[in-house]
Amino acid sequence: MMESLSKTKNKISLDDAKKMTKKFRENKDKVVKDQFKSKHVLPVCETFDRGAFDDLLSNPAVKGLRVYFGMTDDDQVNVIIVGVDEGGKDMLPSAEDAGTMRLASQDAPTDPIIENGVRCPTTCPPPSALNGGV
Repeated sequence: MMESLSKTKNKISLDDAKKMTKKFRENKDKVVKDQFKSKHVLPVCETFDRGAFDDLLSNPAVKGLRVYFGMTDDDQVNVIIVGVDEGGKDMLPSAEDAGTMRLASQDAPTDPIIENGVRCPTTCPPPSALNGGV
């Protein structure tokens, strides 16, 4: 059974985050096969609009977030983010709502799936302690 999300410590120090992101940047091409090296298959980061998370978190049944990794047809790894209920289950749109963001009722949006972040590279944020000034 999954540990209660409220008991999970999700925060880390800036120093730990800097070490981890630096190690990832330095080693990301080492973990992919030669044919994928230097093709930016693994991003340094992805940036999302807050509104997508506000929509997801507006559902009171969402108790946490889960990040999946997916791959586009052109072999780019992207994050996919879904809400998680108190039982640890993914909160996904119903079959009839799949592929849409239409309202399930006038008041409640369907459970959105977040993707399509702005990938770095190629569109990178200003330099920070976490991105190494990419």
